[in-house]
Amino acid sequence: MQRDSLFFIIGLFLLVMVLSHTYAEPELRTELIGHDWAAYSVFVNPIDNVIATGSLDKTVRLWDSTNGVKLAVLDDHKKGVESITISPDGRTLVSGDQDGNSYIWDLKSRRLTDSFKEHKWVIRTLKYSPNGKILASGDWSWQETVNLWNTKNWKIMHKLVGGKVEDIAFSSDGKLLANVTISEGNIRIWDTDSGELLHILETGMEHVNGVEFVPRKHTLVCGGTEGLQMWDADTGERTVSFKDNTLFDVWSTALNPDGRMLATGYNDGTIHLWDIKTRKVVETIKKHISRHNDMAFSADGKTLVSTANERSVLVFDVTPLGNIILDVTPKDKIPVIWGNLKQR
Repeated sequence: MQRDSLFFIIGLFLLVMVLSHTYAEPELRTELIGHDWAAYSVFVNPIDNVIATGSLDKTVRLWDSTNGVKLAVLDDHKKGVESITISPDGRTLVSGDQDGNSYIWDLKSRRLTDSFKEHKWVIRTLKYSPNGKILASGDWSWQETVNLWNTKNWKIMHKLVGGKVEDIAFSSDGKLLANVTISEGNIRIWDTDSGELLHILETGMEHVNGVEFVPRKHTLVCGGTEGLQMWDADTGERTVSFKDNTLFDVWSTALNPDGRMLATGYNDGTIHLWDIKTRKVVETIKKHISRHNDMAFSADGKTLVSTANERSVLVFDVTPLGNIILDVTPKDKIPVIWGNLKQR
């Protein structure tokens, strides 16, 4: 009995030591070099993990995520590319530029298939709904700045008055759309079916720069000039605020596919990885030397791609947090815990 108790105490001590580093430290896998200007946007193809980057050099580039080899250059834009996204089936890439043009690309042939001029100024953000049936685009002009497109026929379903749009996010069921602006600290929540404005969430921040929906929930995470906040998008109520004691202004956000890890980028290029459940920073990445622009996780959550105001794009290996089983008897607890930790 005393021996079991001793092993149990030792096991708990080891568990505490390990839990302080529940994520494997991100390692720089490769560096994507080739853009002539800073890359403003990045996306990882959910099917084949090919990385797409959009740059002020007027190009979209495709890269091998394993070794950083450049696969293609899509150079039909006449202005700098500020936003890109890829359809959930991995077949279509959409890019938006500083002149308000949207370009549609077939990724198999890597050819331009269509283009639209429906925005008056910079298209800052593009997002597909989870089922791929809707594309949301947001620009930096005023008035009707958010377009919801039917991707089957590329007709606009709704034009929404979203303000000077900086970021957009769909809920995982596709029923809600959130948009944030750089001109105010509010979040607008829309019904994607009707185009109805459901809520205006007042964050109290001067600017909100990034917004994400937690998977399988109508919970929002947003980042801006006063740190991070979480909101219930159904009720319009703020549930929690949390800050990093050293870096408050969040410039970009990315949530990994399982919704457990949040990446935030800052003015000095620093990236923090947060455990959403504990709201604690678990890792810090300091590889960029300039203001952070954009980030994207791969579909399996093991790759994080990051852009800043510099020509190179950085690709990191990230190990997601694994589950720890604690609902076992004291006699079995130590080997079960140790076994699960070894599997990470």
